[in-house]
Amino acid sequence: MPKRVAMRVMALLALATAIFSARYLVFARPLFVLPILLDTFASDEGRAVLGVAPYLFDHRRVLLLTHISCGIVALILGPLQFIGTKRQRAHRVLGRVYVSAVAIGSISGLPLSLRILDAIPPALRTSFYAVVAGFATLSIAWPIVTAIAFAKIRQRRFDEHRAWMIRSYALTFGAVSVRFLAMPYLLLTRDPLLSITLAICGWPLNLIVAEWLIRRTAFRTVVAKAAAF
Repeated sequence: MPKRVAMRVMALLALATAIFSARYLVFARPLFVLPILLDTFASDEGRAVLGVAPYLFDHRRVLLLTHISCGIVALILGPLQFIGTKRQRAHRVLGRVYVSAVAIGSISGLPLSLRILDAIPPALRTSFYAVVAGFATLSIAWPIVTAIAFAKIRQRRFDEHRAWMIRSYALTFGAVSVRFLAMPYLLLTRDPLLSITLAICGWPLNLIVAEWLIRRTAFRTVVAKAAAF
């Protein structure tokens, strides 16, 4: 797939996820899609999965809406960082907004991930530790990678900055990949908890893809320079 087409597909998926997630900000009682999708896979763990989003919306609304708002901003602004432009000032402003959204989104996301267990019956909580760990580690890795990208541009190390921004957006894109992987996992496993766990804990795959893209580009650059020499 040509790079330009891949970028457009990624941007469209991110935009679609952002628009769909905005329902939490618009409606007094948003549509909780997961209960509709998983209703036919009822089990104790499955019913517990269904209750997480409504519980967080009712009892941790400020954290949830803060996290969602910042995630929407980061999803939309991320692809704009990779578009070449002569308007460097606009690029810097958008970059700072993106970094701020990641910082606030992660600050709200980490405690939110720990609050997941509040929605789970005590007898089932051990089954959800992997889900919590997946969310929590992503909330830690996301700002660290983004901070490194910001440090690189402050040092005017442009190639390294771009590489770390790719890694940062790969983590931001986890909001998209989780949603698009959960249903295929569910159809394969017929297990709501396992499918959600696999989707959430699969965020390192985004980094692996990002690393492959970074190294492929770097290799092509070296080859091109060698050929020109």
